[in-house]
Amino acid sequence: FPSHDMVYYSEVNILTSISASNFFTAESSPDEIKALFAMRNELVLIGTNSVEFWESSDIGFVRIGGQDIARGTYSPYTCQIINNTIYMLDSDRRLVRMVRNIQDRDVSLQSLALNKEIDNFTDISQCFADHVQAGGRTYYVLTSPIDEKTYVFDYTRGQWDGQWGWWDEGVGQWKRWRGNCSLFVSSWNMHLIGDCANGKIYKMTDLVNTEDGHFVRRIPV
Repeated sequence: FPSHDMVYYSEVNILTSISASNFFTAESSPDEIKALFAMRNELVLIGTNSVEFWESSDIGFVRIGGQDIARGTYSPYTCQIINNTIYMLDSDRRLVRMVRNIQDRDVSLQSLALNKEIDNFTDISQCFADHVQAGGRTYYVLTSPIDEKTYVFDYTRGQWDGQWGWWDEGVGQWKRWRGNCSLFVSSWNMHLIGDCANGKIYKMTDLVNTEDGHFVRRIPV
């Protein structure tokens, strides 16, 4: 598990035994570790200024040389591993996708207006993202809960799909999309979405025109 600038690990096959000497730190750009993932039998360390790849060895964990990426994040909850590709909101407030051996690629340049929206987020450390698949479409869904806004990137088509939201009839305002987490259950062939407000779990589909009884509205652009 990550702790500021260090990652601690347990003894082999003894998950609750973590020695004080069992740790390693980011090396290429010593920075605060914000997120830790497993991808292709490797550990991915995402810091404020860098992304590093580590692997297990006889002497513990060692960094894989020559694979570091000069990008970081202050928004750890926006990091998603999708098809062995890292998607995240980086420290410059830009959506980037990164593949090991390939340097960072900014995927938000085609929408300058959206860049401006993200620049205006109040606190990017509170932003989070979900991987949502429904109706044959594939989405990276970015939400700023403080600003009550949600933007959607279709990563298969490589373009922003615009904004998702919920019309709050009580105050007459658009709020963030109600989805707070997502999961595809293969045995049920269902895409499930957890509601941020009432704790309910919904099936996501494009075959209906309501959301829990509320008509779907189009957000004016």
